[in-house]
Amino acid sequence: LELQAAAPIRSPSFVAYGEVASDVCNFEQFVEWQRGLLDASTKSGEEKRRRLVWLVGELGALDKAESRTQFWRMRQTVLKTFHEATKEVHRLEADGATMAATEKLEAAFKQLQPITDRELLSASTCGCLARMAADEQKQYLEELRAQATKDFIVALTDCKTCAALERKLKVAPGFIGDMDLAPHFELLEEMRKPFTLSATTLGGSPVLVEVSRSCTVGKLRGMAAEAMHMWPYRVKIASASGEVLADDTQVLEEFGIVDASAQVCVAVSAVQKFREMTREDFVELLVKKRLMDRRRVLTSEDSSPLSDEEAEMSFRRPYIPQLEKFEKAEERQRERKEDQVRRSQSIATEAQKWIDQLGRGMAAEHVGRRVAEVEEVCGRQIAEARAIKEDAQRDL
Repeated sequence: LELQAAAPIRSPSFVAYGEVASDVCNFEQFVEWQRGLLDASTKSGEEKRRRLVWLVGELGALDKAESRTQFWRMRQTVLKTFHEATKEVHRLEADGATMAATEKLEAAFKQLQPITDRELLSASTCGCLARMAADEQKQYLEELRAQATKDFIVALTDCKTCAALERKLKVAPGFIGDMDLAPHFELLEEMRKPFTLSATTLGGSPVLVEVSRSCTVGKLRGMAAEAMHMWPYRVKIASASGEVLADDTQVLEEFGIVDASAQVCVAVSAVQKFREMTREDFVELLVKKRLMDRRRVLTSEDSSPLSDEEAEMSFRRPYIPQLEKFEKAEERQRERKEDQVRRSQSIATEAQKWIDQLGRGMAAEHVGRRVAEVEEVCGRQIAEARAIKEDAQRDL
């Protein structure tokens, strides 16, 4: 107090500092600069010390005042945000969104926490406005948590599928106790347990596979195909109502297949030989049909089978329609040859019968008349076809 009373109302050195070096804002540098000015002055050592002590005290008091002012402003802003948040919480609760209201109020408490901590450290100078506001809402938060817990448990009870229950448990809020969630976790483990499903073929034979609720249709087809010793593409699964399970990514519980009492049917399609033949045979067939150059086979990886079935089919798929076209053409040619052979055999049998009945001469005359009749019929058919063609060309 003695030093402050002896100090001038405003230090000339402080005024000079503000005018000469306005860009300096570091406290230590400012004190050092003032000390240099005092050392250069003609005042006594005691006077210099008093002036320096007073300067340090003034700057400290100014810093504390500015700190309190900044804190008060920050607290006012946070409290305003907190009160707005509580209004929104009440609106959410009125709309029935208890969980959203609880999360909103918890977030508001987290934003207010640094302010309440600061008030505890400086309660004598800063007051306790933030703590009072927080205390007013704590009981309301507990009531919201209790109601939100009840609503969440009801929502868990309404989950009928394993996937839905698992998704719901993953988003359980932290304020719900483990004791409340434990029965539902136990139920989830029980629902995940595998069971033996009996799939019936069209012939009535059962195919037993071990699955679970979360097993996909594609996995079920694969297991059924393995049990029947065939490729999965041949196996089709249908529910007891006749609905074909076509999407391999869907899980069994989506179709009501949740335990061993469920009934499904297995249908087997025809073999696709171009799909099941080995890579070597397939490539050799492509070369034979001139769909691939042998030199390409020798200089590329086309002769090596791929480990992934889908990748292997991606290689074969462009060629299969062409191979099927060749196969159908060969089949038609084979049928024509077989028909010609049957006709030849039929004519020979009929001619022999006439020879046995009429003799060779009469049989020859009879065959001649039949040939003439057939030629006449064929001639009329040719004429009709030619007339149709000419009429069509005239229309064009």
